[in-house]
Amino acid sequence: MTFDDGPMPHRTTAVLDALKAECVRATFFVVGTMARQFPSILRRVAADGHTVASHSWSHGYLNRIRSEQRRRDEINGGLLAASAALGTAHPALSPFFRFPGLGRTRALEDYVAERNLISMSADIVGDDWKPIGSEQVLHRVMRQLNAKGRGIILLHDIQKRTVDMVPALLQALKGGGYKVVHIVPSVRDTRTALALAEPPANTRIRTALANMRSEASAFAELSAPTKPAPFQLAVNRPPESFRPETGATERAEVASPRVAQTVAATPSATRPVMSNPALSMPTIQGTASNGFVVLAATQVIQSFEELGLRR
Repeated sequence: MTFDDGPMPHRTTAVLDALKAECVRATFFVVGTMARQFPSILRRVAADGHTVASHSWSHGYLNRIRSEQRRRDEINGGLLAASAALGTAHPALSPFFRFPGLGRTRALEDYVAERNLISMSADIVGDDWKPIGSEQVLHRVMRQLNAKGRGIILLHDIQKRTVDMVPALLQALKGGGYKVVHIVPSVRDTRTALALAEPPANTRIRTALANMRSEASAFAELSAPTKPAPFQLAVNRPPESFRPETGATERAEVASPRVAQTVAATPSATRPVMSNPALSMPTIQGTASNGFVVLAATQVIQSFEELGLRR
């Protein structure tokens, strides 16, 4: 199952929700200009485990473009845009490429192959870009599939009729005994395709790609885990009248830039309250990360045993 022309807010995400509900993974052929506008949606496509493929920079019909350089810019720009939005050599990124409108020539196919891109066509087309209802799209897909028995389904995640139809399609596939096969790319093939991709000659495309890389880098920095903040664990000395048989509790105060909490520890009835009266404020060094105290278990046990307590 493949989807072309996204990503697009609300519609692509609705398709993703429908696929997740049925545990189905698909391949998304993204347009470079759409990836530039909505990189976060493309990142969700990847995060949900789907395959990301390229569908040119601006969805120009390559077999109708006379300029060879412009055709090359469209092909290379689409792959580089997906890479810039996701991060270089992202596992979800693939060397798969689909010609806009499925229009191609022998020369275009040769150029794509030279760039280590794998051209993918379609066997079943739902005509969901035409002004028809979602029921008609579903009918056309299932009619072709039942006639052929198998094949690559081409849909468009930017079309509302497709968004409305996908849940019913998934149910129809399940009811018909069909299995959706997820096409997983080779990381080595993707890296080779990226290495062979030619920087676009078009200044606007080059500038857009540079901006996308900068934004992706900033996003990666913001998403990176922060360094744990230092803290000290101080255990207060129990009062003179403290006795195990009273059932009272010893309190440990945690002081941290991120963490402020009190931990209670019940004393043991079989050990003296204080084996070393000189230990009025024993301290354990550790780290606090994301609101959780991180300590070595031996340190905690040792600290409480020094106070004559059991954990």
